[in-house]
Amino acid sequence: MTVVAAAAAPRQARALAGGAVRELAIAGTAALVVAVPVGLVARLLMKVSAVAAGPGAAGTVTENGNVVGDLTLDGTAALILFAGLASAGVGALVYRAAGPWLAAFGRARGAALGLAFLALSGSSVIDPRSVDFARFGPAGLNVAMFVALFLATGVVLAPVVDAVGRAARAPSAPQLAGFAAGLAVSSLLLVSLVAPLATWANSIVLSSGDVAALRTLAALALAIAARWTLGVTPLSYAIVAVPVVHGGLDLAGALRSLLA
Repeated sequence: MTVVAAAAAPRQARALAGGAVRELAIAGTAALVVAVPVGLVARLLMKVSAVAAGPGAAGTVTENGNVVGDLTLDGTAALILFAGLASAGVGALVYRAAGPWLAAFGRARGAALGLAFLALSGSSVIDPRSVDFARFGPAGLNVAMFVALFLATGVVLAPVVDAVGRAARAPSAPQLAGFAAGLAVSSLLLVSLVAPLATWANSIVLSSGDVAALRTLAALALAIAARWTLGVTPLSYAIVAVPVVHGGLDLAGALRSLLA
């Protein structure tokens, strides 16, 4: 019996590794599909914020070094990369990891994903320590637009991830190239989620982005562990919800500070 178990162990390890690679490829490929529209919508929202801030804001510089009112190719490309690809990639990873729990929401699973994504990562964008919220446009308008962007990303992302998952069952040669690119995207995103652990280990104060990254990493880890051990049960729902609740409380505090 022991010999049989020992012989089966390498096969199980290969199966687990193959499953992980497949999940990463699906999430990253879906992010590549959604990145451009999400990034362009983020650019549009920033333009609306600049207009709402009035003519006096034109030409001033944001915390990130961008000039308010300028629509540049490199600025738009940066938004597609960071606001589009990175956010969609993280959202897709969350969706694949927490899929069994989100499936309970049926057709509303995309909205549920958007809410979970907002809770996990929203405070990294809707940050009361960012002076840009106070300088450019009414704070309430900015908050409403970014909340809507998180929710819309979830709504759009869920069916795209599902479609990519179906295509992954029997991919064509061109699709395999896309999945390889998606695997690279997800791998880089996982590295970015793990990186703040070094900051934390060195007792350096974490930024809101670092906290959001570690919270998302915890959500992924808990969801994967719960799938292997508990399945979809009331207890596993409570466990998987812990990082989401933590992020929701963090976001609620940020909203109180910004909208007070």
